[in-house]
Amino acid sequence: YSTFSSVASLEWINIDSRNENEKNLFADRIFDLFDLKRNGVIEFGEFVRSLGVFHPNAPLEDKIAFAFRLYDLRQTGYIEREEGVVCPYYENVMD
Repeated sequence: YSTFSSVASLEWINIDSRNENEKNLFADRIFDLFDLKRNGVIEFGEFVRSLGVFHPNAPLEDKIAFAFRLYDLRQTGYIEREEGVVCPYYENVMD
C-alpha cells in the first residue's frame, strides 16, 4: 500500500516537459482530455480514470464521447469543417 500511495502522488506527465520540437496536435488533444483538472499535469488518478475509456468493457457511449471530444477542437459541441483538417479522411469526405 505504501508503494502505491507514493506512486499515486507523483505527477506523471507535465505539459512543460514535452519537447517543443515534437509538437503534435493529436498528442496535445489526448493530453488535454486526460488532464481532467486542467492544471497542465496528468496526475495518476486522472491517468487511470482516463484509460478506462479504452477498456473493452467500457460503454460504447463513453468511447464515442471521447472520440468526439478528441475532434471537437474548439469545444463547441460540434465538429466544424475547419476542425476537420486534423483528419485527412474527413477533408476528402467533405469536399
